[in-house]
Amino acid sequence: MVSGALGLYYMYRIYRIPARPFWDHWQTATAFVGNAVSLGALLVGLVTLPVAAVQGSDTTSLASTLLALIFLGISLETIGHIAHHHAMKNANNEGASSWYLQTTRYGYPWLIRNGLLVSILIFSALGVFLSETEALQGAGSIAVWFSLTLMLLAALLISRSLFFVLVIPTTMPGAFFWKNQDFVEHARETGLVEREQVGVVREHHGQFKLDELLTTVKNTSPREVLAHIKDIFVWKKIP
Repeated sequence: MVSGALGLYYMYRIYRIPARPFWDHWQTATAFVGNAVSLGALLVGLVTLPVAAVQGSDTTSLASTLLALIFLGISLETIGHIAHHHAMKNANNEGASSWYLQTTRYGYPWLIRNGLLVSILIFSALGVFLSETEALQGAGSIAVWFSLTLMLLAALLISRSLFFVLVIPTTMPGAFFWKNQDFVEHARETGLVEREQVGVVREHHGQFKLDELLTTVKNTSPREVLAHIKDIFVWKKIP
């Protein structure tokens, strides 16, 4: 027990590094602890409940306790996800970029994971209630545990995938400078904004350069001008 707790703690500390803003949040702890509690209870239930049922033993108390532990573990994980969502949404670093990708490119897996967590909470709470009233027996008990197993494993796999896919290191070349307000301010203060490859737009009150405008007009053919005007009014599908 002690070695397991220490291993879980040091695994959590490995991910709490400032160079990974998406991981550097206490939600990492609630995810690890919540998974340990919920998956541990699920594993114990899958192993012991069928054996106890075959032997004719009363499984009401054990099933109720295990379902309560699953509810507790998923509750911890859900609370962490809610806090993490608000923290990354309002961040001024690569964490905000990770949050943006989570809600856009990976929006469907994110929503499915959230729906699974809510479903697990409902199923486990309902299971505790039915166990206390001794209404969860036989086929009903098997159906609840089978559903919880599928939902819990699916939510775990999606969460772990998002955990590793969405992280954007602060030291990664070509990291997401957009959505990183600290870098935007740094680029404007140091002159990096003059480099197009940086991807930071000048402030709107920047100095107007007439020579650049005249050069652009001189080097642009009437056909290109018409094409640009057409692009303004006719939207093209983004690949």
